[in-house]
Order: sequence, then C-alpha cells, then structure tokens
Amino acid sequence: MTVSPGKPASRTLHNGVRLYALGMQTRALSPAWRGAIDAWVPALRTRGLADTSVQARVEHVSTLGRSIGIENPWDVTRDDLVDWAGRQTWASATRRSRHVSFGQFYDFGRERGHILDSPADALSHVRASAANPRPIPHDIYAAALEVADDRVGLMLRMGFEAGMRRTEISLVHARDITRDPGGWTIRIHGKGAKDRDVPLNYSLALALRTACLAGGGWCFPGDDHGHLSANYVGKLLARALPDPWTAHTLRHAFATELLRLGVDLRTIQYLLGHSSVATTQMYTKPADDAPRAAITALRERYAG
Repeated sequence: MTVSPGKPASRTLHNGVRLYALGMQTRALSPAWRGAIDAWVPALRTRGLADTSVQARVEHVSTLGRSIGIENPWDVTRDDLVDWAGRQTWASATRRSRHVSFGQFYDFGRERGHILDSPADALSHVRASAANPRPIPHDIYAAALEVADDRVGLMLRMGFEAGMRRTEISLVHARDITRDPGGWTIRIHGKGAKDRDVPLNYSLALALRTACLAGGGWCFPGDDHGHLSANYVGKLLARALPDPWTAHTLRHAFATELLRLGVDLRTIQYLLGHSSVATTQMYTKPADDAPRAAITALRERYAG
C-alpha cells in the first residue's frame, strides 16, 4: 500500500493493536505473518507490557514482515535476518530496540514449536549508546513555536515545559488535569503503565484545558482509540522542528533547563518519569561554564 504524506495509514488487528506505516512504501502483511503476530500479542501482554510497548514491538516485526520478502515468518533463516537487518540504516538505539523485538518474536515461535532455533540469535548485541544529551537550544524552540499552529504549538510546549514524551502527549485527556491547593497538576501516563503527577504552570494548564474542551475530552482527538497516535504526534513535531532536532530533544531541554536552575537530579528524575537517575543524567547537559565555575567557587570558599 502507498501511504499518504499527510497522515500515516493505519490498520487495526483483531486484537486491537494499531499499525502505522508512517510514510514508507510498504506491502500488506501476508496471512502467515499476520496470524503469527496476532498470536504473539497476547503473549506480550502476559508479560505486563504497556499497550504502547506492545504496539512498538508489533510495529517492528510488522515492518520486517512487510519488507523482508519471505511469506512465512517461520521460514526466515539466520542469514535472511542478518542480511535484512544489516541493510537497514538505523541509529544504534533504534537497532537495539528492533533486535530486542525480533528476539522476543522468534523466542515465541520457538516456544510454540514453529521453529527449532531462533534466527534472531544471530543478530549482534547492540551496546547502549553513551550519554549524549541534546537539548534543543531555546532560540530554535522559540522560532518553531512562533510559526506553529495552535495544535502543534501546544505539543511543543508540552515537551519543553513539562518534559512529556510523544506518547504521553497523545494520551492527555481532560480528566488528567486537576487543580489542587498548590496549583494545576497533570497526571501523565508514562512508559510501562507508570503514571506520575506533574505540576503545570498556569499558562500551559489553561491551554491544555481549552484544547481538551474543544476536543470533547481528548487534548488531541484522533482515530487511535479516540486520540492521535504517538507516531503521528512525533511526525507533527518532526515537521515543526529543523534538523537535527526532534521531539525527544524537547525533553532533554526541559531536563537541562531545570538542572541549570539548580533543581536536584532526583526531582528531575521524577518529573521525567525515569526509573533510574542514571537515565536522567543522560538527558542533562551542564552549562558550558559549569566546570570552571565549580572550581572557582571551591577555591573562593577556602581562600585565605
């Protein structure tokens, strides 16, 4: 099928997982691939994966099935998979996640007796990338915000002012925004089905409530269970930001700005929804003059 450049094509499997082709020339999944993936989804859910994680795994394997040129997933050999994966121009983090998905899919096939050995065992282990925070500069963010329409502008603000992921942005509903004695708060539905309550500044809270009212409850209504898909949110943000800046660099900027304001890492960790403070450290970039300022402050403290 050919995907329209204006909006990602979608298809809902009988188990409720929605697939997005996202601007690629693709062909439909064969019945064998579709049946195997449909059977795999319940097994993924028994592991306690959030729907967003299940959808990501399904998308990874569906892309493989549509493009590897083999009609039955259980006929894919080690050489087939290594050759196909080796021709993909993925970044390290992307390759790492795809290899995990393929490994889980073929482990399922082995457990069910469809294959004796997993072809994914031949894929190389991809090391986690070294920390490389990339906060979008404020002037570039401000320029993008100035020319964005109201919908995309609000998405940009949610990333920069609240540190929200694209999936979290897509899931905002009026019921998630509440007011307490301290001010406005949003309940963010994060990775791994982990919710967190994050304070909102008044301006952003008002904008979110206005959008939810206009959208009948959803901040960004769409055809993915009533709201826009995370992939489409990411695509809109990618269009709004110049290369090489992405939706995720808005989160990096949020974390970095808080660090430079003197906010402690544990608080930033909570606001970002990270399980480990080590992950938070990967998002934050100290000011260029911070090391020198630290040495100067130490010298002045003990100077005679």
